[in-house]
Amino acid sequence: MAWGLLTLAGLFGGYALVDTPATHLQEFGLDRFEPLHADRQIHLTNAHAVLREKQTAGGALSLRLGLVAQHARGEITQLTDSLSQQTLDSPGTGLGLCAEARLRLWGGLHLDASAAPMLYDRRFPAGGTHYNGMFQAGPSFSWPMGTGRWTIGARWLHISNGRGLGPDNPSTEGRGLVLRYQLPL
Repeated sequence: MAWGLLTLAGLFGGYALVDTPATHLQEFGLDRFEPLHADRQIHLTNAHAVLREKQTAGGALSLRLGLVAQHARGEITQLTDSLSQQTLDSPGTGLGLCAEARLRLWGGLHLDASAAPMLYDRRFPAGGTHYNGMFQAGPSFSWPMGTGRWTIGARWLHISNGRGLGPDNPSTEGRGLVLRYQLPL
């Protein structure tokens, strides 16, 4: 979890340290993630709103701030103290502040990485805590359409409360697609 805290601090802290003025954005989107591991069958849907952006490195790097809401459904399987397996229903709804770094690679192609501290309505995943960190990374492609801009991408996602391995930190990982639309201001 230390690397996660450093990533989060770097994204939020970097945003404040960049000298360029922030611009307002109206970018909204949905992410859909399927589980990566057989013992963590949690399906996630995220709704994103990116509201502010600062550019640095000659416009090649954008630091963006926004909000993320998440709905999760599914189940996890884990070992108990007696070394038997148990399956636990693991629904949850979370909300968090999201910091994202977007590195423009070529044309409309870019690499995105984001971090968000998340607060859930219950212990999530089952057996965890109400608080977790969510991390996403992956490539995206943006193109203008009409007066707005569409972005589609692929992402890896990790959710964890960083309390080590085992039943008290039931992390989950997923892979999925991102679809966003940026409205003109």
